[in-house]
Amino acid sequence: MSISILQEKMNIGRASLYYYFRNKEELLLCSIEEYYIKKFDSFYESLNDDITIDELIDKFVEYYKNIYDLLTLYSDEEYLFSKLNSLLIYAAAHFPAIKEKLKETRIRKFQLWKRAVEVSHKRKLIKQDIDIDLISSIFSGITYEPSKNPEKPAADDITSLDGYRRSCLLLLDLIKTDVWKENQI
Repeated sequence: MSISILQEKMNIGRASLYYYFRNKEELLLCSIEEYYIKKFDSFYESLNDDITIDELIDKFVEYYKNIYDLLTLYSDEEYLFSKLNSLLIYAAAHFPAIKEKLKETRIRKFQLWKRAVEVSHKRKLIKQDIDIDLISSIFSGITYEPSKNPEKPAADDITSLDGYRRSCLLLLDLIKTDVWKENQI
C-alpha cells in the first residue's frame, strides 16, 4: 500500500502522516505493533486459565473476525490476509525486533492451545491417550484466511472463517470422549 492510498483512506495530508512517521518502514512497524501484536496480547490476556478447546475455537473465531473487520476498514477485502501475511514476512525479514515479537506471538498461540488441550484432557473431555503437544501444534497450525474466491460461498470454502471453525471442530470431534458429549446435553 502506498503512502498516497493511506492518506486517502485516512483522510489526512502527507505532511500530517510524516509528522508522526518518518517513513513507510516506521509506519509499518508501528502498525504491526499496534494492530497485530498488541491485539494478540490483549486477546491472550483476556482468556481464562481453564478454557477448553471448544471455547478457544470460538474465541479465535471472534479474534480473527475482529482483525478482519479492522483490516477491511482500510483495504479491499480481496486477498486481505495474504497482504497482511506478506507485510508480516517482510517486517520479520527486515526488522529483528518484529521477527522476535512475531516468534513470541506464535509461541503464545501454541501455549494457548496447549492450555486448552490440557484442561480438556484433565476434565476427560478428550481421549486420554493423545499426544498433547502434537494436538496443540495441530490446533495452533490451523489458520484462517478469508476466501480468495468471491464466487464461492464462504461456507463451502476452507479458507473462510466458517471453514476455520469447521476445521477446528473436526479435529475436536476426532479426539473428544463421551464425557464431552454428555456435558453438551
